[in-house]
Amino acid sequence: METLEALVNHLGARNITATSLYLHRNTLMYRIKKIENLTGYDLSDPESILELSLALRLNKFMNH
Repeated sequence: METLEALVNHLGARNITATSLYLHRNTLMYRIKKIENLTGYDLSDPESILELSLALRLNKFMNH
């Protein structure tokens, strides 16, 4: 979740996301592939990033 939230917060920018998480870019790419396989979303698609952003925000709202 931390990786997904960071990716969404950085609008899909991989280099910025990797830096913010203190990860090597290859490690981030591995995690992104895992997330894509689990969710079925293409995390290079801006619409997918938007949908996931809304879902994460709604989840936070519903859990507070």
